[in-house]
Amino acid sequence: MASSTSSSDHAAARRPDGPWLTVVGAGALVASLALGAWELCFRAAGFVPHAIDSNERWAAALQHGLEADRAVLWLGSSRIQQAIHMPTVQQRLDDRVTVQLGLTMGSPLPLLEFLADRTTFAGTAVAEVTPSFLFARPPRNAALLRDAGSVAWFAQQQREQRRLTAPAYAPLEDKLSLTLQERLVTCSGDATLAGLTQSLLAGDDLTPPFWWITRDRMQILDYGGIDVPRFAARRAALHAAGTPRDAGELVGLVANLRRWAAAIEERGGRVVLLRLPTQGGVRDVEAQRYPDDRYWDRLVQMFGGAALDGRAHAPLTSVRMTDGDHVDAEDAPAFTTALLDLLEL
Repeated sequence: MASSTSSSDHAAARRPDGPWLTVVGAGALVASLALGAWELCFRAAGFVPHAIDSNERWAAALQHGLEADRAVLWLGSSRIQQAIHMPTVQQRLDDRVTVQLGLTMGSPLPLLEFLADRTTFAGTAVAEVTPSFLFARPPRNAALLRDAGSVAWFAQQQREQRRLTAPAYAPLEDKLSLTLQERLVTCSGDATLAGLTQSLLAGDDLTPPFWWITRDRMQILDYGGIDVPRFAARRAALHAAGTPRDAGELVGLVANLRRWAAAIEERGGRVVLLRLPTQGGVRDVEAQRYPDDRYWDRLVQMFGGAALDGRAHAPLTSVRMTDGDHVDAEDAPAFTTALLDLLEL
């Protein structure tokens, strides 16, 4: 029978030698101080906390919309991400699920086709019509306009989800990650150790981003630290770069739009084509390269469904668009309010 003395000896042997609590506490303190210094350094340099956008976050937003009844999906590019103020939408449509699915340099066409042919979506899809994206022939690298083929990527993820079950802690982990990103610059992508190392290895200057994406996938564009005339000229040049579709190509495009809209409408849903206003050089490029009588007017006539021209309504055209292309973030709430009145969602 083991003696009490031998039992005590075994217990003592299991305890680590030295003041381990002090060591752990000192390590935590040093780490906290280092994190605080890192955070203050980047905030002083102009960085702000923001959510990190990714294919995973876009896919989660789409999945949320597909699982809800009568959801409202916003489809398009960074222009619709900047123009639509999601808190205003959610307040006005508090009985509906509303999801921002815009993508930088994105097009609504792949997602409309996906919604029509590969889902049972029966809500409302508001599809942005930007002439230089919709009325121009797709470039050879068209997949890049969909953020690495986000629709195809989502379909692949759906197949994987059927095969592999996500761990139960995944939603909590995602919420915790988003919370940290929104509160700490050092968790926001550009100022993480990995991001800093990547920038240094690439020889890039570590400068604060002038745009970022929020938790609900709105885009915030800050013109304070950039050369605005140069940026506006680049936006106008972007819209002037494509080759306009000819009449036959436009007919084929609208036939697809009509077919996709009809499939969604047969389920009780709705598709609305939305042309956002433009200003300055971008407006001039659109008027010259994509005249209404050859493009927008014909699109509306052949489509035969719901279409809203933001250029025809003063509350939408009177907002500030510093680069001629995106609604200024400060004006997005008023723009969204006026737009919702017109859309009658």
